[in-house]
Amino acid sequence: MVHNKLLTYQDKRYRYDGFGRMIEKRSALRGVQLFAYDAEHRLIEVRSQKDGRETVVKMTYDPLGRRIAKTEHDSNGYPLGETRFDWEGLRLLQEHRHSQTSLYLYEEDGYVPLARVDGTGEHQSVRYYHNDLNGLPEQLTEADGKTVWQARYQVWGNADEEVREAYFIEEQNLRFQGQYLDREIGLHYNTFRFYDPDVGRFTTPDPIGLIGGFNLYQYAPNPIGWIDPWGWSCGQFKRWKRGQAIDKPLPSGKAPAWDVVRNRYWKNRYEASKASGEFSPANMSRMKRGSAPLDANGNSMELHHHNPQRNGGVDVNNPRNLREVTREQHPALDEFRHLGTK
Repeated sequence: MVHNKLLTYQDKRYRYDGFGRMIEKRSALRGVQLFAYDAEHRLIEVRSQKDGRETVVKMTYDPLGRRIAKTEHDSNGYPLGETRFDWEGLRLLQEHRHSQTSLYLYEEDGYVPLARVDGTGEHQSVRYYHNDLNGLPEQLTEADGKTVWQARYQVWGNADEEVREAYFIEEQNLRFQGQYLDREIGLHYNTFRFYDPDVGRFTTPDPIGLIGGFNLYQYAPNPIGWIDPWGWSCGQFKRWKRGQAIDKPLPSGKAPAWDVVRNRYWKNRYEASKASGEFSPANMSRMKRGSAPLDANGNSMELHHHNPQRNGGVDVNNPRNLREVTREQHPALDEFRHLGTK
C-alpha cells in the first residue's frame, strides 16, 4: 500500500497513473487488464489479455455521466456483444443486449431491486428479487415461487457461486445497491466509479475528494449496514419505517419526491387510525399500502399544502403543512388546483 493505493493483494498486482486511477491489473483469473480514461476520469476502455487472446470493452456515457452503452470486441475489432442502458435519474431502468431486454423495478425510496421484467410482448416474464439485509440480490423467483437464479457471495460482493435454470437466458448483474456487474472485466459499475469486488475498493479516487473521507478508495466501513449507490461517500442503509417522519431524507441523502412523501403520509395515517374506526375496511386497506382513501363520491382524498409546494422551503412537506381535503374542496384552497387536472 503506497499513498492509499493498493499495489498487491494475494495473486493480484495493481498499477496507477498520476491521477491515482488504476491503469493495470494482473491476476491469475483474468490475466493482464489495461484501463483507459477520458478527461472526466470516466473509464472508457478495458483491454484484457490472457492465454494469447485479447478482448476490448469500450464504454459510452451521456452528458450526465451515466453509462449508456458498452461494447466488446476481439483483437481484430470484430464485435462480440453490445449492451445499452436506459436510466431513470441515477437508477438503472432498462438494459438491452442483442434481442434481450430487462426492465428493473426498485423500492420507492432507494436502490433495492424488487422485480425485473424480462422480454417483451407474449414472451414477457416477471421475476422477483429476494435480497440480503443490504439489498444484495440472493435469489430470483417466478410468480409461482420457482427459483430461476440464486447466488452466494463473499463479504465484499464477489459471487462464490451462481446457480440458474437453463431457460433463464438473461444475466442477473445487479449487486450492491447501485452496482452492476460487468462480467467481461470483473468490475462493478457504480454510477460514477467502478468497484473491484476482489478487494472491496474503488478503482479511482472519490470524485468528491476529501468530502467523502480521507480514504479516497474506500467503499464502506462494512458492506452489511452501509451503502454507496453512486460511488461517492457511503451512508448507513436505513429504510424508512412506518411512524417515521414522512419527509425523512432518502438513503442517498436527497429529499424524497412528493409521490414518496404522499405514500408515506397515508401509511402513517393507517397506523394512527387502526383503533379509531374513522375509515372503512376498504379505505384502511388502501392506506396500508400507501394509497389515499376514497371520499363519499369515490374520489381519492388529496393533501393540500398551506404553504404551497411551489414556494419551496425545508418543511414544505412536513405534516404540519398538510391538510386532508376532497377533490372538490381543493380548488377553493389553491387557485392552481383545477378539477380535471393533477
